[in-house]
Amino acid sequence: MKIRKIIAILVAMVVVLVVVLGVVMFIRNRTAPANDFEYRYNEELEGIEITNYIGDSKRVIIPETIGGFPVVSISSIHGQYIVDERNDIQHGIDEIDREIEKIKREKEELERDIKELENVPCLLRDEEFKRRLEEVSKRIEEINEKNEEVEEKLIELRERLSWLEVYALKEMFRIGGVFDDTVTYVHLPNSIINIGSFTFFKCTALKNITLPKNNIIEICEFAFYGCDSLSEKALISIREINPNAALTALF
Repeated sequence: MKIRKIIAILVAMVVVLVVVLGVVMFIRNRTAPANDFEYRYNEELEGIEITNYIGDSKRVIIPETIGGFPVVSISSIHGQYIVDERNDIQHGIDEIDREIEKIKREKEELERDIKELENVPCLLRDEEFKRRLEEVSKRIEEINEKNEEVEEKLIELRERLSWLEVYALKEMFRIGGVFDDTVTYVHLPNSIINIGSFTFFKCTALKNITLPKNNIIEICEFAFYGCDSLSEKALISIREINPNAALTALF
């Protein structure tokens, strides 16, 4: 009788343990409900874009669909704005640099024309010569004025870029990314094709992430900015897609 009783107790303990482990595994692997997120419909990507996680779990399993639509993107609205603004400013700077180079080449050509005209003997300096000299001199004045305007615009854009650098990090520290600094693990479904800039900003507790098993995912710059606890394996997977995804310097 004692042996049967002991066996019964052991069986009961095993059953309880299995149930407890099952509950724990269910909780750990439970897909987060839609009301754990703030999201919007992204027309360009034709699906749901998650913009904020408001749940309290440290392990987050992103749902594959919300409201019948595929979850295709996770992105910090503010973070993406910062990077888009930076890229727009940098594009403007690059265009001005090309314009300055073009102005410089034209000015050099005009200066060569002036030197050639100055070497023309006095006896040959007819009305056509005077007209050409006046024309070249006037164009040089116009080029100089244009160069000054372009230089002023360049200074303005560089000042905006410097301001953005300070503003960007200050605001990101204030607002944060999509997830907070308590999340340790995130599972992304195969429907995800985009991880926006600063999505995981300063997720210092994030140790691992399961990326979608597809070949079309885009990870934007600074998506994992400040994720100091990420495993080497996770970092390698991320950097294979975008080497700049885990950068810690904005500009």
